[in-house]
Amino acid sequence: MATLADVFLDTEALRRDATRRSAPFRALTHLAERGVVRIHVSQITVSEYRAAMEDQALAARRQMTQGLRPLGSLSSWASLRQRREAMLDSVDSLVGESVAACLAAFRLWLENTPVIVHPISPQHADQVFASYFTGSAPFSQKRSRKDIPDAFIWRSIEDLTLSAREVLLVTGDEGLRVAAVSKETVKPFASLDDLLELPELSSALREGVLDSQLELLQAILESWIHHSEPVSTLLRSSLSGRKVLFFYPKEGDYEVVDVVSIDRVLDDGTPTYYGEGVVVIPFSARATCNLLGPQPSDVGDEHASREERLSVTRVLVFMGSLRVTLPSNLLGEPVPREILFEALDDAEVALESMAIHWELGGKELPSEIFQRHAFDEMRRQIDAGDLDTEIDAAEDADRSERARWRKVPPDLMGSHGDFTLTPSSAFLIAPLPRFEHWVRQLKSVYLEEQKKGRSSTNDEPPDSTS
Repeated sequence: MATLADVFLDTEALRRDATRRSAPFRALTHLAERGVVRIHVSQITVSEYRAAMEDQALAARRQMTQGLRPLGSLSSWASLRQRREAMLDSVDSLVGESVAACLAAFRLWLENTPVIVHPISPQHADQVFASYFTGSAPFSQKRSRKDIPDAFIWRSIEDLTLSAREVLLVTGDEGLRVAAVSKETVKPFASLDDLLELPELSSALREGVLDSQLELLQAILESWIHHSEPVSTLLRSSLSGRKVLFFYPKEGDYEVVDVVSIDRVLDDGTPTYYGEGVVVIPFSARATCNLLGPQPSDVGDEHASREERLSVTRVLVFMGSLRVTLPSNLLGEPVPREILFEALDDAEVALESMAIHWELGGKELPSEIFQRHAFDEMRRQIDAGDLDTEIDAAEDADRSERARWRKVPPDLMGSHGDFTLTPSSAFLIAPLPRFEHWVRQLKSVYLEEQKKGRSSTNDEPPDSTS
């Protein structure tokens, strides 16, 4: 098969998946081994990756040793002191072995995969320092030292454009993206996922795979997750320890300490095939969880016990994707549902991604996912005869007090039916209620519409603002 593309990876593309086990990275490696793409990296990228992994390991070492050292002040017993010192030695050994294993695996990937490492030449240095003083891309400004490594990477990319028809650059760096846009033969991509959406690459990956089998995976997703103890355990463990923002009864980040139940799983689109039997299946779900509230304001973090922290039970809405490795033949033939279900039970499964509504520092959950689950739960409650629409008055008052006036965005100004938005218009916006309250508000609107004979029979949520 003729080579279709030259793919250049910057340092960030490697750091995002240090073990190269994600589905997109495995797919890229698979395409390179088949001769569909050539992978390129700069020697600067190789050095930066190694340094980043060493820094990450040293940071982990500091965390572990800092956690152990306070134990020395609790007892003067020689036996306990010796055990603590032995654990510190063990930490050093673990960190060293982890770094060595990581770098050895990276070296093997470079050696065994068709990867071209571009060396740095003296000519590159002259070009880089000329750009350093002028501030030309990828430098963000004149004499920006932090951009020097990316400038060397860019010189390797420019060299490659002399022989390659087109260079597909995967980069997380704004300076490199700006430089790429100015070069007709360089096409930038923010992620490997974006790159693999190119028709010529996605079709190469899906060669021999039936769309109907991927659709069947989508159809059996919910029953499989509820049936599979390992997958349920995976989701529970991935939720545990996460921190989510709630405003009531006390504003702060609440930590998930126990997942009571995975209440509902919905498919979130057609699975994506990444080659060699690797399938990523998107989903969204909601779970009932027990959470501990923020630390009391009058107690230091290190002294606050669980008894002193608020304990609440809340429904969390989250989305993610599962990476499943199946025998390739099961996706290339019209295999019955039962056989595919059995294969899923035996498959290697990992969580590819997860985002929780209002998670601290997490990826933002799209509002339509939250709304979809709220509407689904509303219908489920109504079908079960639960018509309760009462919400906590104190919590609702607290939410109203947090409302703030916001100017109308320019693109919304103009006439909208019975009202007109002008530059002087503003919206009074309050935080979205927690899931349980939002469901009851939707239910209240829905039941009111039903009384008026205007209830909807489709799958769209009612307008809770009417």
